[in-house]
Amino acid sequence: TRPTTSARSEQHHLRKQHQREQDKSRTRSLNIAFCRLRSCLPEIPKDTKLTKIRTLRYAISYIRQLMDAVDDNRVPSVDQTSPKTSCVPSTPDGLVCSVVFLT
Repeated sequence: TRPTTSARSEQHHLRKQHQREQDKSRTRSLNIAFCRLRSCLPEIPKDTKLTKIRTLRYAISYIRQLMDAVDDNRVPSVDQTSPKTSCVPSTPDGLVCSVVFLT
């Protein structure tokens, strides 16, 4: 037997509600990841609001600087990379972002 129209409507509503909850969860996870990425970037004040694209661009630039430093077999000075250590608390997934520059 086929479900009644009202039962199908209820199933549709529940599927939509579940999809919205999944979308919200994905959005929260993505926002947390961007927040953690921002906290790993030196020379950006904590209260500075960066868009996601600017965050990615800064991260790419920073990674390139680090790669250049490794290629040149040198370590950036503290003046170029303040703060010396940047850490964020552990997240529920156990990941911690920490950047330490040895001088």
